[in-house]
Amino acid sequence: MSQNRHKRLRLSNSTEYDERGRNDQNVESEEESTEIGWADDLPDFDQMDVLPVPSQINESVCNFGDVTADCGTIEKVSLFNFMCHSNFKIKFGPRINFVQGANGSGKSAILTAVVVALGGRAHDTSRGQSIKSFIKTGESKGKVVLKLCNGNGDSSSYKYEEYGNSIIVERSFTIDGSSTYSLKSKQKRLISNKKEELDNIVRHFNIQITNPVVVLNQEISRNFLNSKNPRDKYNFFMRATQLELLRNNYASAQELSLKAKDQLNERKAALPQAKLEMETLDAKVKSFNMLCDQQRQLKHLMKELLWSLVINKEKEISELAQAIETKEIRMHQIRVNSDTLREESRNLINEKEQLKNSLLAFTGENEMLKAEVDEKKKEIITLKQQRQRLVMDVNKYESELKICDQDRIVLEKSIEKLQIQLCNENSLVNEKNKRLNRIKELEQFKSNTTNEVKSLQCEIQNRTSMYEELQESKKNLLSDVDHISAEIRRKKAEVHSLESSRNETLSRFGEHMPRLVKLIEEEYKKGAFKKKPLGPIGAYIKLQTPACALAVESCLKALILSFCCDNLQDEKTLRKLMQKVITGKHPNTVTRKFAKRHDVRGREVVHSEYQSFLQLIKIDEDAVANVLIDKARIETILFIPDNKKCTDLLSDPNTVPRNCRQAFTKEGTNMHPATANSCFRCYNNESFSKPRYLERNVEENIKDIKLAIGALEEALETRIKEKDVVLKKLAECQKECKDAEFQLKNLRRNLQNYDSELNILRSIEDPSSAEIAILEGELQSCVNKIGDVQKSLLDAKEKLIVADNEMKVAVDIISKKDAEYKAHLNNRHPLREKLNRINNDLDLKNNELSRLEQELLENARQQKKDETKRCGCKREADDLLRKAENECSRIETNKTPQELEKEIEERRSFLTQSESEIGQRDQIIEQLQKVKEHYNTLYSAVFGLDKYLADFEMSMHGRANAYIELRKFLSFHASYMFSIALDNVNFKGQLCIYHKNTEDKDTKKVHKAKTIEILVNPKVNNQSVVCSTKSLSGGERAYSTVGFILALWGSCHSPFRILDEFDCFMDMVTRRIALDTLIEAIKQKEGRQYIFLTPLVVDKYRDDDLLIKVHYMPEPERNCDY
Repeated sequence: MSQNRHKRLRLSNSTEYDERGRNDQNVESEEESTEIGWADDLPDFDQMDVLPVPSQINESVCNFGDVTADCGTIEKVSLFNFMCHSNFKIKFGPRINFVQGANGSGKSAILTAVVVALGGRAHDTSRGQSIKSFIKTGESKGKVVLKLCNGNGDSSSYKYEEYGNSIIVERSFTIDGSSTYSLKSKQKRLISNKKEELDNIVRHFNIQITNPVVVLNQEISRNFLNSKNPRDKYNFFMRATQLELLRNNYASAQELSLKAKDQLNERKAALPQAKLEMETLDAKVKSFNMLCDQQRQLKHLMKELLWSLVINKEKEISELAQAIETKEIRMHQIRVNSDTLREESRNLINEKEQLKNSLLAFTGENEMLKAEVDEKKKEIITLKQQRQRLVMDVNKYESELKICDQDRIVLEKSIEKLQIQLCNENSLVNEKNKRLNRIKELEQFKSNTTNEVKSLQCEIQNRTSMYEELQESKKNLLSDVDHISAEIRRKKAEVHSLESSRNETLSRFGEHMPRLVKLIEEEYKKGAFKKKPLGPIGAYIKLQTPACALAVESCLKALILSFCCDNLQDEKTLRKLMQKVITGKHPNTVTRKFAKRHDVRGREVVHSEYQSFLQLIKIDEDAVANVLIDKARIETILFIPDNKKCTDLLSDPNTVPRNCRQAFTKEGTNMHPATANSCFRCYNNESFSKPRYLERNVEENIKDIKLAIGALEEALETRIKEKDVVLKKLAECQKECKDAEFQLKNLRRNLQNYDSELNILRSIEDPSSAEIAILEGELQSCVNKIGDVQKSLLDAKEKLIVADNEMKVAVDIISKKDAEYKAHLNNRHPLREKLNRINNDLDLKNNELSRLEQELLENARQQKKDETKRCGCKREADDLLRKAENECSRIETNKTPQELEKEIEERRSFLTQSESEIGQRDQIIEQLQKVKEHYNTLYSAVFGLDKYLADFEMSMHGRANAYIELRKFLSFHASYMFSIALDNVNFKGQLCIYHKNTEDKDTKKVHKAKTIEILVNPKVNNQSVVCSTKSLSGGERAYSTVGFILALWGSCHSPFRILDEFDCFMDMVTRRIALDTLIEAIKQKEGRQYIFLTPLVVDKYRDDDLLIKVHYMPEPERNCDY
C-alpha cells in the first residue's frame, strides 16, 4: 500500500454500480447483499446484475449510441473478494470514462484488477507484494473478471470464430498464493486456461500494461510526473515509448549472441575429440584380426596343461615312493641308536649312586667341623662383651679423676682469695655499698625497660594486625584484578568470535571451529572418513522460536559444541584433526551409528499450550537429532517461558503433563516436576544471562558485551588504583614493624644484661673465717677421693690387659678351625661337579632317547600317510591320463602346471581386456558409422553457426543504428506534440530530451545525459523567454505535465489508457483547463478508450453521452480495511 495514500479500502457486501441517469443531478444507487459462491457455484459474469438498468446500452456489438469500440477495449470489470470489494462490477464506455469516488471507495482496485487480470504481477500495481495480498480480509479466495471487445471479425479481432464479439478473461487466486486463468468466449464457453493464450491476446491487441502512459497508477504519477528530477522524466519517456523495452531486448540479444559464441567455441573444441574418437574406433576394427591367433595359442596351452598335470602327478608318485624307502632306512637307524643310548644311561645311573654315597660321608664330617667353629665364635662374643665393660670402667675412672683434680684447684684458689679479703675489712664495706647501689639502679633500669617492652609489644601487635589486613586486601585486590582481566579477555574473545560470525557463523562456536570443519570436509573428500562427522551440533540447530535460545543452551550445555561420529575409526581420525587445530580443551564427540530419526511419539511430552524442545528445534540431520534425543532427551523437556506458570504447572503432580521429565523457562531456569517419588526442584541459571551460540541478533549481543567490557575496564582501573594505595601502605607498615622489632630486640638484650648483672651482684657474699674452714674440709675430702679413684683405675687397667690376651688366644683358635672347615668343604666340590655332569649327561641321553622315540613314531605315521597319498595320486594320475589322451597325443613339457595356468590366465585376461576395450565387432562398426555421421554433422553445424553469428552481428549493428534513429524520431515527435498541446492552451514551451551530455552553444551550459528539461512560457504576451518548470507554479507545472502525457500518447498505440488520480495535485481552475485539454485532444483521436479515476467532481462532463461516461462510487466505510 502506498505510504502517501490516506484512504482505506472498505470491506462490505457485494454491490454493483451501474450506469447513472445522465439528465438527473441526483444520483440514484441501490445495494443488495449477495452470497458469493466459488468454482462451479460462482454466478456467471452477466448474472451478477442486481439492479435493472433504466436505459440499457446495446452490448451486442460493443456499440454505445453511434460510437463503436476498438478491439481490445474494456467493456466490463467484475471483482469478487478483491481488495475492499466483495462483489463489484462496472461497465465502461468505448471512449472516455470517469470513475468518481472519495478516497477509500475502491477506485484504485479497478486499475489493479485490470493489471492483474491481464497477467500483470502484484509488483506492477504498486499496491502489494504478492497476488494473495489482494484477497479481501477474512476470505480465502478472490477473483477478477475482465471483458474485452473483440470487434466484428475483421483482421483486428483475435480468433473471432472461437471467442466471438467479446473475450472474457478470468483470474482466480487463493490465500496460499496460487492463481489460475480462464479464457472464455462471449457465450462463456471455456476456450483455454493457459497463460500463454492470454499473452497472445495481449500481444495481439498491443495492450501495454507495464507502460506508464497506458496504466498510470498513483505511485508512478508521484514518482515520475510530479517529480522535479529531469532523470525521472527521461525514464518515464523511455518506458512510455517502449524504447527501454527495445533497449533491454537488444541487450538480451547481445548477451545471447555471446553465449552462442561460447557454445560455438565449445563445439569447435569438440571437433578434435570427435575426430580422435573416430580414429580410435577405426583402430579397434583393425585389432579384431589380431585376436584369432591368440585364441589358437590359448587352446594349445590348455592341452599342454593337461599333460603337464599328468607328468606332475607321475613325478609326485615317484617322489613319494622314494620318501617311503628313505623313512624305512631312517627308522632302522633310530632303533639302533635308541638301544645304544639306553645302555649308556644304565652305566651313568650306577656311577651316580656311588657319588651320592661319597657325598653323604663328607656331609657328616662337615657338620662336626661347623659345630666346633660355631662354639668358638660364641666364646669370642662373650670375651668381647667382657672387654667392652672393662674399657668403660677405665674411661669412667679417668673422667672422675679429672673432675676431682679440677675441684681441688678451685677450692685452693677460693681459700686463697678469702684469706686475702679477710685482711682488708674497710674495702669490703665500701664494695658492699657500691654493690647495693648498683642493684637498686639496675632494678630501676629493668622496670623502665620492661614498661617500654610492653608498650612496644602492643604497638607491634597492632601494626602486625594492620599488616595482615593490608595483605588480605592486597590478595583480594590482586584476585579481583586477575579475575576482571580474565573476564575482559574472555569477553573480547567473545566479541571477536561474534564479529567473525557475521560472515562465518561457525566462529561463534570458537575461533578454531571454521578451520576444523573445513579440514573435516577436505579429509572426507580424500576418503579419510567412512561418513563425514557432523558438528558442532549447535550449527545444525534452527530455532522455531528465537525466545527459547537461552533455554536450549542451558539444557544442552557442552553438547552444543560436540561432534557426531558414525564409528570409532572416524572418531579417532577426528581426534587427530582436533589435535592439529585446537591447542586447548577439545570438544566432546558422540559415536553412534548414523540411522534414521528415532520415533519418539510414544514417549514425547504433550501439552496443549507449550511445546517440547523437539518441536521447537528444527534439525535437518537425523544423526544430530538422534544424539539430542539420546543424550538430552529433548522430547521430554517442555519450554514454558514464564517462571510462575512453569512453577504452577510442575509443582503439582496432578497437573504435570505426561512424559514431562523437566522444563526450562525463557531465562534458562531449570525445573523438575513433582512426582510420587520426588518433590518439585528448581535450579536458577547462573552461568550466563544471554545466549552465546544460538543468538540471531549478533549486533545487539556485540553491543551488550562491549558495554560490559567498558564497565569491567572501569572496575579494573579502580581496582588497580586501590591496589597501588594498599601496596604503598603495606610497604610503610612493613618498615615500621621492622624498626619496632629491632628496637624491641635491643630492649630485651638490655633486660638480659640487667638480669645477668643483678644475679652476679646478688650472689656475692661477704667472706668469713668459717667459710675458710669449710672450704679446707672440702679440699681434704677431694684429695682423699682422688687417691681412691687412682687405685680403682689401676685395677681396671690390669683386668683389661688380661682380657686382651684371652681374646687373642681365642681368635687364633677359631681361625685354625675355620680354615680346616673350609678346606674340608672345598674337597667336596669335585664330587658335586662330577655328580652334576652325570646328571646333565643322563638328562641329555633321556631327552635324546625321547626324541628318537618320537621321531620313530612320526616316521611311522608319515610313512603310512605317504603310502595312502601315493595310492590316491596313482588314481588321480590314471584319471588325468585318460582325459589328456582323449584331447590329444602325449606332449612332453618342462613347464609346471602353475606356469601354464599363469600363462593361460594372462592370455585370457589379455583376450578379455582386448574384447572389453574393443567391444563387439558389429557394435564397433555401427558405432564407428555413427561417430562419422556425428563428426560430419558437427563440422557442418559449426561452420554454419559461425556464418550465422557473423550475419547476426552485422544485423545487430544495423539495428543499433536503427534504434538511435527511432529514438531520435520519437524524441522529435514527442517534442512536437508537446509544443502543439501547450499551444492549444496559449502556452509556449519546449520539450528538450538529452540522450547524452550536450553543451548549449549560446549559454555554454552542459545538459546531463538521460534527462528531460521542460521549458514553458506561462505568459501569452508574445514574450520570447521560456522558463524551467522548477520556476513555475503548481498549476502551471500541471499544464506542462498534461502536455507531456499528450505528447507521449502520440507514440503509444494501446487500445485503452487508465489514469489514477493524475489530477488530484491541481487546483480547480488548472484541473478544469487540463481536463478540457485532454478531452479535446482525445476527441480528435478515434478508437481509443480512456478511463480516468479521480476523487474530484466531474459532473460537468456527463452531458456528452456519446463520448463521456461518468461512474460514481459510493461513500467508503472508514472502519474497513482489506
